[in-house]
Amino acid sequence: MVGAEKFTDWVEPTDRGNAIIFGDGAGAVVVGPSEETRIGPVSWGSAGDLADLIYMRDNRWIYQEGQSVFRWATTQVAPIALRALEVAGLKPSDVDVLIPHQANLRIVNAIAKKLRSVGARDDMEVADDIMYSGNTSSASIPMALDHMRAAGRVSSGDVLLLVGFGAGLSYGAQVVISP
Repeated sequence: MVGAEKFTDWVEPTDRGNAIIFGDGAGAVVVGPSEETRIGPVSWGSAGDLADLIYMRDNRWIYQEGQSVFRWATTQVAPIALRALEVAGLKPSDVDVLIPHQANLRIVNAIAKKLRSVGARDDMEVADDIMYSGNTSSASIPMALDHMRAAGRVSSGDVLLLVGFGAGLSYGAQVVISP
């Protein structure tokens, strides 16, 4: 899994509503052979009817309707994560670590709260890399995983629930077992 973003080329510097949100970053996860299945099926899709909430403006600058994206993310991302658990044959209580796209700490906390309300454990670790790296878009999940591993918050054998979303309101979620 690789995610890399260089938003400084795509965010209009004078757009105070968007320029402060996005950051540059890159992250990668190397997948190796295993005797066991350690990567679950992907639950993915898009809310194409909402594609105008995150888009390119003037064929040059990325733009998002922040409040509308926030409302969508806080209501729709947890069900996407639950679908990933369902297709992996797991329950919310099986999740050791939640690593959602690091768009906004309030969104991250809302997703965790909704998952806990349907059975996720109180001791489930939740990525909070947004506080250190900002919103690095597609790089945010691998970067958050790396920081959590370095801090000892992810251990070998942990069940990780990864869930991301982005432009066009595309989304994807997957369960993986940490090596």
